[in-house]
Amino acid sequence: MSEESKAPAGMPDPEEKREAEKKKKKVGRKAAGAAVAFTAAVGVFFSSLFGSPNDLLADPSATEPPAIVMDISSDDEAEEEQETQEENTEKPGFFARIRMMILRLPLFVRVAIGLPLWALGWLVTQAFAALWNLFLAPVAGHILTFLLMALVLLAVMTLLVKTAFPDLPLKEILSRPNILTVIVSCVLFCIFNIVMGQRDDSFARWEPLIRFGEGAFILLLIMVRMAFRKRKLAAAAV
Repeated sequence: MSEESKAPAGMPDPEEKREAEKKKKKVGRKAAGAAVAFTAAVGVFFSSLFGSPNDLLADPSATEPPAIVMDISSDDEAEEEQETQEENTEKPGFFARIRMMILRLPLFVRVAIGLPLWALGWLVTQAFAALWNLFLAPVAGHILTFLLMALVLLAVMTLLVKTAFPDLPLKEILSRPNILTVIVSCVLFCIFNIVMGQRDDSFARWEPLIRFGEGAFILLLIMVRMAFRKRKLAAAAV
């Protein structure tokens, strides 16, 4: 007989029970996260439809356009006026129809359900706006700048290396190590510039010159590498 203890017949395996509990908890966390995300999305939708709580709680009859009463003497003029009115009248859009449907709900439903959703959406939009203004917008600007810098460096690198070493094929110039060198160097310099910009207010004045020096340094690395690569290829061909 084996020395390992076996569970009695009909009894669940403790290991399988633990795995089932872990899967159940994992599914529960995913469901809770999806519910929170869906609720926040609905709240943002509510806050985009209604600019303020007063708009959400307004009387729907006050938001509808008043009826137009017209006194037309002849049938021909009435038909012409009706055609003109039908041409000038635009059907309400999708969001306008949704807004009117919500406003037609009973007031207690809008207070009990719509108002908390509107408040949640307003908090989410305000938090995202603050996060964007404080962190995301400056970082996005730096990232876009260095993405453009990487593209420019790749183009300049190709032209410069091909001019200096015309015998090298393009697949050697635009090789994976060269492209990774440009991208990784740009990312590192991007992080460096962001940190220095946050710590030193005068850094922004010298940043264009610093970026030029960083680009020149990256190109120098590529040129040195390609010089050794050309020498290695020439030695292998002999």
